[in-house]
Amino acid sequence: MAEILRFNSALFVHFWADWDGNDPVLDRTIQQLMPEFEWRVRFFSCETDNKENWELLQRLNLKTVSSTSVLFLPNRHPRVIFGCQPLGVLSEELKRCLAGQISIESENRKTFSRELNIPLDWLTRPI
Repeated sequence: MAEILRFNSALFVHFWADWDGNDPVLDRTIQQLMPEFEWRVRFFSCETDNKENWELLQRLNLKTVSSTSVLFLPNRHPRVIFGCQPLGVLSEELKRCLAGQISIESENRKTFSRELNIPLDWLTRPI
């Protein structure tokens, strides 16, 4: 993860499950976002029902994973985005986070370690 953040401004991870009907919709929205942010954000997807990924979910303290995304930024707490957001809303959220206009630490309700050290193989499939 540190290596990805060294070459990109941010890492966006969509946590999904086969049983969640909103996840395919969110995947399509994310695919539409990718060209706009391709030089600044690296997009990944993580299957939450895969036992290999449960440790990652625990380390992030994610209990509700239905259509949940996390934006990782260098030297800042991750930004959790809940729900299947429309394209425009998600685009503006990413722009504000990347521009530093949102105080991620104050808005985020979860407590994360600044040094997550999450191995890349936990992010199971690029979008």
